[in-house]
Amino acid sequence: MLSLVSRTRYARHGDLRIAYEVRGRATFRRPALLLIQGLGLDRAGWGPALGPLQRRFRLVLPDNRGSGRSAASGSFSVADMVADALAVLDDAGIGTAHVLGASLGGMIAQELA
Repeated sequence: MLSLVSRTRYARHGDLRIAYEVRGRATFRRPALLLIQGLGLDRAGWGPALGPLQRRFRLVLPDNRGSGRSAASGSFSVADMVADALAVLDDAGIGTAHVLGASLGGMIAQELA
């Protein structure tokens, strides 16, 4: 069975710390998949989907700013959250990834693409 536990890492975007975790090893057959939650939700919201997804992908699970273990800021835009996602990928050393977003995470994924 694949491990569903990982350690929290932190990427820097300006003065903010964006919490994330990576689940699974990098292999040719297991490309990275960035999972972006909606407004006010953290990475725990992916719950039951993680097991099946981890069989095929190396998962990158950020906490959106102001949720989970990520720092909060004043007002921000979708573009700011895209930059947060890029900071996470850069910090994890991931150059390319598939992206899946739910709700606001879908808007972030579209702008990221």
